[in-house]
Amino acid sequence: MASGPVHRRRWGVPALLLLLLLAALPWTLRTVRAAGRPPNVILITLDTLRADRLGSYGCPRPTTPNLDRFAERATRFTHAYTPQGFTLTAHLSLSTSLYPSVHQVDEKHALPRKVKLLSERLHAAGYRTLGVVDDVPWMAPQYGFARGFDAYEQVHGDAAAKTRLVEELLREPTDAPVYLKLHFFDVHSDAGDTPYEARRDDTELFTSWYQGPYRGCSETGKCGTQHLIEIQTTGRLPDADVRRLITDEYDAGVRTLDRQLGDLLGFLERTGRFDDSIIVITADHGELLFEHDTVLHGHLWDESLQIPLLVHLPGQAHGAVRDDLVSVVDVAPTR
Repeated sequence: MASGPVHRRRWGVPALLLLLLLAALPWTLRTVRAAGRPPNVILITLDTLRADRLGSYGCPRPTTPNLDRFAERATRFTHAYTPQGFTLTAHLSLSTSLYPSVHQVDEKHALPRKVKLLSERLHAAGYRTLGVVDDVPWMAPQYGFARGFDAYEQVHGDAAAKTRLVEELLREPTDAPVYLKLHFFDVHSDAGDTPYEARRDDTELFTSWYQGPYRGCSETGKCGTQHLIEIQTTGRLPDADVRRLITDEYDAGVRTLDRQLGDLLGFLERTGRFDDSIIVITADHGELLFEHDTVLHGHLWDESLQIPLLVHLPGQAHGAVRDDLVSVVDVAPTR
């Protein structure tokens, strides 16, 4: 498993607090204060995941059985959005509760030191803070992401590689509550042979119907993500069967990620962390799959901006649904 830089800081004794992630659920604050210790906080972001690809959000296909089981013990927000369909800016909005126009981070500018991230606030409150994210450049420490973390590691590989590292980190003994930021890149388009990659059995489940010549490359030799970029920039759409195939490959990738999330959630259950943690599962943005005659993300249409948001609270045994209009900027506010 290849990995990027690791940044470690000392962490101390937990303070008296619960920094409430969602003020819409104030009873949680009373419950955790009564327990005498702040809960663990686990923030999981699934890069490029559309809300409408989850069964709990109405998808009729078998894409997310594990996330659907999680939703049965979580609060599902039906109208959750990202402020921008871009990994870098959306993640910093998630971590700071500031819109991109306020935090002003872009490819050339890092987060100002005066702006505090959720990791810094929880670290100051006595949490052991751990970040396990993909090695995509947009999650690099140079933009400010590593601030406040005892360990912040960029990991090359799929969700299974990141989950293995998480299991190692969470087995280390600590008396402090844990804040874990976990970022999966598996659903994102791929630079390899096909636009979206998945396990063979998942790919066959969704795409076995296709018998045509397309193998992931355009007539000009552009393959994988580069083929999608070519479609986006030129507006030249492949034929209907290829469009359906690429969409089905995306769904296969969602199912593969969901399978690996089942392993992670199973680990949290076995180790007793599921019931004593606030667990937030969301996405930084969605993806266009030929709606509006284009692909990828960064657009201002719902397919790019609407995201899933599932929040499990300590001890929560049943699911709930909220129709509030919310955004990733509503996840980090604390008090």
